[in-house]
Amino acid sequence: MHSKDIARWNQIELSHTLALGQSIIVKQPVKTTQQLTQKSTANQAVKYTVRSGDSLYAISEKFNVSVADLRKWNTHKLGKFLKPGQTLTVKFDADLPST
Repeated sequence: MHSKDIARWNQIELSHTLALGQSIIVKQPVKTTQQLTQKSTANQAVKYTVRSGDSLYAISEKFNVSVADLRKWNTHKLGKFLKPGQTLTVKFDADLPST
């Protein structure tokens, strides 16, 4: 997903400045049945450093993975709260666009 896609979905110019409180449409990529059933060889694991304000949900959205998977991959690292500077393992399919 790119800014030009968002502009097209909302029928606005790329140079258009959004107003405070303005609603826009943002579409999420949908996996096809083939993508869901097919094992990809492009899976990658990366180390992600938690930043101030991050949440498991925000990180999961960034990499297009589930919060449950983040918890599973980081069982021994997760306490009650995320801490800035903490390193998490994230596994994702490099062929799918991130959000």
